[in-house]
Amino acid sequence: GTDGVEGFEIVTHLRTKNSYTKAVLMTAHGTDDVRDEAFRRGVDAFLEKPLPLGEVVRVVASLLAV
Repeated sequence: GTDGVEGFEIVTHLRTKNSYTKAVLMTAHGTDDVRDEAFRRGVDAFLEKPLPLGEVVRVVASLLAV
């Protein structure tokens, strides 16, 4: 999150404003429930830290190629 706003809230707001923007949620607290909620709210990719930068780049590039 940012400025006290959690990532789920940001994604929900983003989806109400623009359904075409790609959303990637990255967390250090990934659980099955968190992942499921992220996709329910509309994320395009769910990444768990730590993750090599090359993998982040691969995921983002694949989303941009669509």
